[in-house]
Amino acid sequence: MESDAEGGTNHVIRLATGEAHDLCRVESKRALDAPDPRQIQHLAVPRRGKQPANPFEWSFLNGPTDQQFTDNLSTIDRFNAEVRKLASKKPEAISASLAWFGGESDNLSKAEQRILNVFAEADAKAISLQRCSQKTLTLIFLIGWIMVAAFDYYSNIYGHFFILGIYIVGLFVASAIYIFDRSMKIYTRCLDYRGLAEGLRVQLFYHLAGVPSQAADHYLRKQRNELTWIRQAMTALDLGQRRTKLRFDYVKKYWINDQMAYFKSASCRDRRKFYRNKNLAICFFVVGLTFAFFGFLIEFWTDGIHHDTIWMHWIIALMAFLPATAAVLTGYSDRRGLGQHTKQYEKMYEIFSRAAAIINSLDETEDIATLQRIVGELGKESLSENADWILLHRERPISLPGR
Repeated sequence: MESDAEGGTNHVIRLATGEAHDLCRVESKRALDAPDPRQIQHLAVPRRGKQPANPFEWSFLNGPTDQQFTDNLSTIDRFNAEVRKLASKKPEAISASLAWFGGESDNLSKAEQRILNVFAEADAKAISLQRCSQKTLTLIFLIGWIMVAAFDYYSNIYGHFFILGIYIVGLFVASAIYIFDRSMKIYTRCLDYRGLAEGLRVQLFYHLAGVPSQAADHYLRKQRNELTWIRQAMTALDLGQRRTKLRFDYVKKYWINDQMAYFKSASCRDRRKFYRNKNLAICFFVVGLTFAFFGFLIEFWTDGIHHDTIWMHWIIALMAFLPATAAVLTGYSDRRGLGQHTKQYEKMYEIFSRAAAIINSLDETEDIATLQRIVGELGKESLSENADWILLHRERPISLPGR
């Protein structure tokens, strides 16, 4: 094949570098998306009687240290190392994620088993990191709340240096926790691995339903630079022969019905937490405002003669501490994204419910094309929702209160 012809060596290289447009895959690849970074290596070989200067030596067309490409490979290497460590220390965590598929992995092809295994590894690691990051966030906000209480008590009730010491120690402890989380990238890794797991979930059921599209082509379009490694990993795992015997029963049981149950449960859970924190914050704020109102009336009516009494100091302390507690609760809910989660999960529950109703009304032997189209669209919606979830939490990183 000629090098400059479509599909030739030069054409493939130009596609990889973005010099040529991938117009033959517009619908699945999205023509406006920039190409993912690739490291292009050239092996010099004799050809048509021409002897290269350095035969059979590798060279890099775009530089041997392309930073973005190197970072992607480093992230993949880190993920592989972490899941190997998890498999040796906590194999039951990976087994629990594999159990989601009902122990029917023997009915999968080799490519599908590979996707399922990496999904289970990413899912188990993401769950472990999520627990750690949630504990970190809760601890930072709890320490911040204790610091507010200590400073308020020191300023208005008992000005002993020990109380001020609690404030200072809390500040150092919270900062140390934050620095540790930031240096270990616990929160970022949690989001990345969850993104990989959810992408592979869709990819697995694309295989089972015979959907020709690659899930990676529709995933993380807004984060193409920083999360390229996820799409590259998904593309590599997607290699393999597509099945001829479609399993829409697996799609309905282990994906649609499972996700319907999850989104319904998750929306109820986060709605309950959101309104609990919201109602508590309102109560604390109103009570604090009430103390402020009574404090003002007492100062006004008595011309300040009770200003130095202990009970007046308690009123002043509470009128500051209670609204601050309300602010801590509101900030905690916002960092967790509880309100946004509720809306997203309710929307996805409705989408999966409609998909279930449509698929249940179709015949698996006669309406294959329609079923594949529905599964394909459902996968796009699921990938879009998870990309939005990742973006939501990347905009709310773990940080010290006030940052």
